[in-house]
Amino acid sequence: MVFRRTFFRTRCHKGTRRTTPQVGAGENWVCVEAFERPDGVAALADYDVSVRTDGCFVATGPTQLVGPAQMQAVDGRTIVNPLAEFDACFPT
Repeated sequence: MVFRRTFFRTRCHKGTRRTTPQVGAGENWVCVEAFERPDGVAALADYDVSVRTDGCFVATGPTQLVGPAQMQAVDGRTIVNPLAEFDACFPT
């Protein structure tokens, strides 16, 4: 098995890049993730992010890249695609 050196970088901005300030809660955050696909090609994914005042957020990925919100498991069950949308909280 060969392991490649992969890269992963995420940059976020609120509204447009010229919107100020670039801090705080809101539904207008976009995080652009740079990563290496399994075939070695560099790719970008834009996640729409909604940040609440308590430090928690919901990030929604691009369907073209991460697939639909629900997907079919190997055994035929319909399951939630964990890359389509996820939530977490920053320590505040």
